[in-house]
Amino acid sequence: MTHSKKEKLTRYLWLTVFVVVAFNIALFLVGYFVIGADSWKDVGITLKYTIGYLTGYASTDSWDPMSDALAYLHKFPDKLLYTELFFDQKIKFQYPPSSLLLLEIFSIKFMNIISWISIVLMVWWNIILFQRASANDPAQTTEAGDEKKPIWRYVAIGGLSLMFFPVVTSYTLGQLQTLITFFGATALVCWQSGNKKLAGVFLGLASILKPHWGLVFLWGMMRKQWGMVIAGLSVVFVLVMTSVVMYGIGHYFDYLKVISFLGKHGESFFRNHSVNGLVNRMLFNGDNQVFSGNSFPPYNPIVYFSTLITSLVLIFSSLFWRYKKSNQVGVLDLSIVLLSLTIASPIAWDHHYGILLSIFAVLVPKAVFSKEFGNWLKPSLLIAFVLASQYIFLTNLLADTGFNFLQSYIFYASLFVLYLLYKLSKNDGARLASS
Repeated sequence: MTHSKKEKLTRYLWLTVFVVVAFNIALFLVGYFVIGADSWKDVGITLKYTIGYLTGYASTDSWDPMSDALAYLHKFPDKLLYTELFFDQKIKFQYPPSSLLLLEIFSIKFMNIISWISIVLMVWWNIILFQRASANDPAQTTEAGDEKKPIWRYVAIGGLSLMFFPVVTSYTLGQLQTLITFFGATALVCWQSGNKKLAGVFLGLASILKPHWGLVFLWGMMRKQWGMVIAGLSVVFVLVMTSVVMYGIGHYFDYLKVISFLGKHGESFFRNHSVNGLVNRMLFNGDNQVFSGNSFPPYNPIVYFSTLITSLVLIFSSLFWRYKKSNQVGVLDLSIVLLSLTIASPIAWDHHYGILLSIFAVLVPKAVFSKEFGNWLKPSLLIAFVLASQYIFLTNLLADTGFNFLQSYIFYASLFVLYLLYKLSKNDGARLASS
């Protein structure tokens, strides 16, 4: 990419910063002068969570149910964990037993410190992903003549990263998802640089916390990416076996009942940006506005089958897309499968979409100057970034109307990004094959 094109890319980044700031100012003004909000925290949600991250405030959204689960295992080692906690006590502990190894080793305070640091690292990862994606040679971060003003791109990317709601809210809530997002982002960096075995290690770490991400290894097998597959599955095997030795294998079979239950019910709460959440809300099946810590929406066959069918379409499409091109598997292809697995989940909270931030870093440089698209691409990509990165409280005014499908704005942005990834990955694969 020429120096002039890189300058245009930098300007596009700063335009995005300007639009994000202007969008938040507009939300402030509407919130105060039209809706009559009592506090800036009611209308400046993204800023609130950004400040929460910068000041090191973190709650215990994941850590409390994990602590309850670990305490129960230690007290009643012979009883089934999920039957008691999830089904009987109605505690929403939805992680696999292997996730509890973290709290066996680290305190909650230390986990929050690790999570805080991981976001700092992700900012740098995003800079690397963006720089390499904008270079002709993906192994280099800068090109000749590009060293003059790269700092302005760094500042813009850093600012956009720290205003990306799914990432900062994950930390501030005290969510295990922060680490999952970090592992996914690190895998993208490793894959882009050609270190696929190390990418497999981080994908393995993510999979023991979010089991359905383990399908990435089936994706790797189909593309003969054996280094990634062996490295990742080795990590999974060692950690799962460690948890089996410590807690017993029965809890894993018990966990399957939880997965089945979640697939049949999901969540109606507006922050669930999945097909399940969308259809639950459109059918007014469950409470849209208030999150319940101990209940789920009732089973609805329309919700269940729409979720099942779309999930299968998303997953199989990502698995079979160009699977015979084993020598053309680039970072866009890995992005496709990670984003597809996120969207396909029955419960995809907004903070689960943190991986979108790093995917944008890979996608934007390739999309903006691609010959695949017309003049509509730049504004469309900008709108998608705003939708994916900001908390838009105004859509909740539609919760009790037939227009509540507009609450799923992150879901729609993700589908658009997925479309762009598919369009661009073929050309990127051809370049890899010729290099």
